[in-house]
Amino acid sequence: MKERYQIESNSETFSFKPFHHHRSKLKWYVLAILFFGGLSVYYYNNKPMNELFLIISITFAIITTWFFFKEILFYIPVKYIFDRSTNQVYQSTLFVSKSSIMTFDEIVIFQSSEMGSWQYKIGKKKSQFIKSYEISEYFSEKSNNEKLLSFERELLNKIQQIITKPSSTIQSNSIGSTSTN
Repeated sequence: MKERYQIESNSETFSFKPFHHHRSKLKWYVLAILFFGGLSVYYYNNKPMNELFLIISITFAIITTWFFFKEILFYIPVKYIFDRSTNQVYQSTLFVSKSSIMTFDEIVIFQSSEMGSWQYKIGKKKSQFIKSYEISEYFSEKSNNEKLLSFERELLNKIQQIITKPSSTIQSNSIGSTSTN
């Protein structure tokens, strides 16, 4: 779990990257781009072939390239930092090094569902459905989901602990688990 979300923890801060595990999908995007790009070149060089195949392969190559860059530029670099010394949650991205998104007093952690799966999000009280931030991957409706149990045990509990308790009661050992005095 620590590697999957790139969890970093000390006595004052807790940070993680909710989309870091998406890096494993990048190789499939590259393979799809190469495949559809190769098909496009093939259909372009064979003029008697139907132009519809050329248009379809170029379209798929463009769409796959779009999703590839969206993952690299906007999802994978996102990092949330819970800073106990300032009682703030910060978001760090590829383009903005650190921006405050809310205080600990404003945080609401809730579940959001879409098309048979759901995920955890954080948002400001009374406006969490207008502007919210994804903090987990999507989970299926299965009740025995090991990824869900691991996320709740190692990440969600730590977030709830750091936003609700004073910094003097939170201690972290060398492997990132917590204990209270």
